[in-house]
Amino acid sequence: MKIGILTYHRSHNYGALLQAVALRYQLCKMGHEVFFIDYWPKYHSNMYSFFSINYALNRGLKSSIAYFTNFIFCFNKRKKRIESFNNFIETNITPYCKEYSNKEEYDAIIYGSDQIWRKQRGLKNQFNPVYFAKNLIKTQKNIAYAASMGQLDLFEKDYKFLKSTLANFNKIAVRESSLQTILQKIGINAPLVLDPTLLLSKNDWENIYKFNKPCNHKYVFYYRLQKNAFNEKDIYDFAKNRGCKVIILDGAAKLNTNNALSSANPIEFLSLIKYAEFIFTSSYHGLVFSLIFNKEFVTSFTTNADRANSLLSNISLQERLLAPHSEIPCSYKKIDYVKVNNLFESLRKSSIDYLDNL
Repeated sequence: MKIGILTYHRSHNYGALLQAVALRYQLCKMGHEVFFIDYWPKYHSNMYSFFSINYALNRGLKSSIAYFTNFIFCFNKRKKRIESFNNFIETNITPYCKEYSNKEEYDAIIYGSDQIWRKQRGLKNQFNPVYFAKNLIKTQKNIAYAASMGQLDLFEKDYKFLKSTLANFNKIAVRESSLQTILQKIGINAPLVLDPTLLLSKNDWENIYKFNKPCNHKYVFYYRLQKNAFNEKDIYDFAKNRGCKVIILDGAAKLNTNNALSSANPIEFLSLIKYAEFIFTSSYHGLVFSLIFNKEFVTSFTTNADRANSLLSNISLQERLLAPHSEIPCSYKKIDYVKVNNLFESLRKSSIDYLDNL
């Protein structure tokens, strides 16, 4: 089959890019011809451009001031981060893109994963109909795979929009139980499937990319996407007790970050996880890849912990999700990855079966 993927394939975000790579890889492995539909509206490109006056002014006064301040004082960091992500995209995404147009016809368009069904800030907090199959793409089938809305704040008009537009889909599967419940209210029974990154095993990822050890010393890796999720002094004490240094990666170029990294590309991000002695993450995909690479970890979120809680509940690791700023124990009982990997194989099979029956 000739398949198009409509997702966030150009975001400067590890999870967004790696889920796009993973879904295409899995579909190609199944024998399909697969392309990314290169739909990237101006409000998306503004978000990741070096500087955008429109993006700054549409964020409210406080956020606009923070944007301008960050641009001035993190000029070099921002430049390096943007170049790093653009280089990855040019190598791993762009060669497999087809323009967003009605010039070609596809056997199927797969919408997702990622939060493509969220309300878009760049559209005055409205849904984007393009991601709901109201667009100019010619296709035989519209399929949703692991689609997400992120944080949910829906009104009666939103339910009407969803009921109308989701009728355009032949099949729908979602990533989170919260969205599954929403869809049930409008008469749609959508199965839960894995995020595309989890369709691939550790061996798959090691076949796709060559990983290099980031340093010669032992380290604890802290992916600091949400700054206040952990007590950072506890992380340093935890690492010291294990004879490790601490490597911090931020999700953006920031001020006063204690020599934290901010420009690692997605392959370097995976390398930091793969070779770490222990991982602290306030990112969903930091959690996902900790599991894929069978690492010891804990995770914590100041907001939007639902999907992490759902995933960890499915594999009986709820104790690895901490409340924000919880006390960090000196040690943890090791994760039984034989058991976890067996559970994932079962979950992976049902998700791949969904894709296998397009």
